[in-house]
Amino acid sequence: MKNPVTMKSITLFIFFIFLFLPCTGYTQETAQDYYNSAIALGSKGKTGEARKELEKALKLEPYNSTVKKYLNIISDSNEGKITKELALLLFQATFLGDKNKPDEALVEFNKAIASVPDYDHSYTCRGLIHVDKGMLEEAIADYSKAIELNPKNAEAYNTRGFIRTLRSQHAQALVDFTKAIEIDPELVEAYQNRGIIYMLKDDYEPACADWVQACQLGQCYNLQMAIIEGQCQQRLE
Repeated sequence: MKNPVTMKSITLFIFFIFLFLPCTGYTQETAQDYYNSAIALGSKGKTGEARKELEKALKLEPYNSTVKKYLNIISDSNEGKITKELALLLFQATFLGDKNKPDEALVEFNKAIASVPDYDHSYTCRGLIHVDKGMLEEAIADYSKAIELNPKNAEAYNTRGFIRTLRSQHAQALVDFTKAIEIDPELVEAYQNRGIIYMLKDDYEPACADWVQACQLGQCYNLQMAIIEGQCQQRLE
């Protein structure tokens, strides 16, 4: 059996890359193009066209919670749950963040939250900017607020768990990932991330079980790495 420290190091590296993929793009170039195009279109108020691009991205990555979130923002705007002005602000702020302008993005997210302080997605979007700026306490506060506003926001639990992992708060992170899975059993990111917490605890059996589930949902890289490293005994079909 290979050195578990090696496996942990590799897994954590994958973990960090994985969690930031929603902000920076996707593993498949075409899906990244669709996402980038959608955010750019949405930032210009062209939400109908943005929806089409997001739907294309979702066909390529049906597990991607970030794509689903922006589709929800568009739906909420179309259904009158939020104003079109708020949706525009969120897309504009996200566009700035994706263009590596976190300070400008933060200003726009602050405007969005000031205008409508009870919309959970505004806080989950701003939370990623706080993470990008290394403001982890503020990020946790944002995701906690999103959960307060919408206790069924699985993405908020999952990403708060990620931030708590960054802060070595592994017990709390485990609770968050488990809650995210309870709310959304198809949230593949939560299985990947919870598996990492188990691996950090040298608890290989539940880690492998989570990664098998993640693989069944479309993401197999953690499981593949664990099999190579001798930590998981499953076979990939």
